[in-house]
Amino acid sequence: MRKLIVVCLAVFVISVWASAVPGAVDLVIDPDSIVLSEKSPVEGDAVTISAVLRNQGDMDITEDVEVRFVEGDPEKGGLQIGSDAIALGIKAGATGKMQVKWRVAAGKTKIYVIADPHDMVKETKRWATDLDEWGTREGTKEVTITDVSIFDKWGRKTYKIKSGGKITIRVNFIVEEEIDDFHFGVAIFREDGVYCYGPNTQFDGLVIKRMDRGKGYFELECKNLLLMPRSYYVSVAIWDNNETLAYDYHKCSYKIEIMRNSTFGQLLRLSSKWSNSKLSLSSNIKYLPNLDYLTEKVGTEVNSDLIIFESLVFLNNYDCKDNVFVTGRDFKIKVAFKIDKSLNKQLKFYILWIGIYRSDGIYCHGETKKVSFCGTNSETLIYPKLRLLPGGYKVSAGIWASDTHRFLAYSHGIHSFNMISNKRDHGTVYLEHRWSWHIPKGGIAQCQTKNLL
Repeated sequence: MRKLIVVCLAVFVISVWASAVPGAVDLVIDPDSIVLSEKSPVEGDAVTISAVLRNQGDMDITEDVEVRFVEGDPEKGGLQIGSDAIALGIKAGATGKMQVKWRVAAGKTKIYVIADPHDMVKETKRWATDLDEWGTREGTKEVTITDVSIFDKWGRKTYKIKSGGKITIRVNFIVEEEIDDFHFGVAIFREDGVYCYGPNTQFDGLVIKRMDRGKGYFELECKNLLLMPRSYYVSVAIWDNNETLAYDYHKCSYKIEIMRNSTFGQLLRLSSKWSNSKLSLSSNIKYLPNLDYLTEKVGTEVNSDLIIFESLVFLNNYDCKDNVFVTGRDFKIKVAFKIDKSLNKQLKFYILWIGIYRSDGIYCHGETKKVSFCGTNSETLIYPKLRLLPGGYKVSAGIWASDTHRFLAYSHGIHSFNMISNKRDHGTVYLEHRWSWHIPKGGIAQCQTKNLL
């Protein structure tokens, strides 16, 4: 018998968080609008929680706004209820009704409603816009960069770095004139202009207010360079805080080679695993499909009478279906497909492939797994703490026949999701990093180190 409990709005403590949005946008959630579909539910009942989001400012919101319902304090590990509700833009003075289904828990429960959780970044720079200027420099020269060195995990000066290995970029400079309110920046681009990663000290909240005349340096250390083998170029710069004035800016002037056995055609070396298997940092070379087969097939899905893709969904770190995910949290792709029993003899040749692409077609990462049996298969690919930076992404899946070298069934670029982040870094993947610097100040060189995880 289900336990009867007293549940009414007085029992629920509703906390309303709304992010500060620049300009004349003012998002609020009216506490009086938060209601349950049942006035006196009992433990185990499925109810709907509703809340009204209002833009009481005088500027339209054209972007999507996420609203999250959380059981328990979010700052103390509260459990998200369902998926984020999405308001498809809200005009000035207008409202949007948000709803989520919830199965009533026993006892007293606090429900928190959060508008635009963490004031997330939704888009970032993804391409170099100045390829014709690579190898050049510009700046007003109050500070002059004198030397840039790249070191591997053993501290050896080199331009060759192992994929997944540690890299340290050291920039030496001379301060010719005293400057205030500046920041250091580094950016890594693939040779075709794909923006891989671009942190700076301002994005990381590190304030360096003054440099006097003299010599100094700054270093960026990345613990794991999650890029696949290919040629890459590094930019370094010392900017004013508004990034409108470069004191010295070297545009993609330093080449590095990422080394490993195979590129797989993908950009990133991400940690992933299939459910009930160990964490991996690379695909199985033996089972890699030829993705040229899918050229010009974006947005299409092909099944046969004998092999059918039934579903592909994304799950968040609460195992709830979602299509908006936060950088640094778990991300799962669950795919279901059916293989007719008449194909049992050919089964040993069949490979399941899942790949993640940026919305502009850049292949980020893929994984493969041998198909185990005929009938209905369900597989989940898990990315612990997925490090993709903000923007749109698409997922493809296919059954590859290794004997005939073709896809027997596939879904290519139909299923999409978005990444958001509280980090402002540019590029495609967030890399754990550490800043160190040694600056002249008051005639004394001052050193500092900051870790950013």
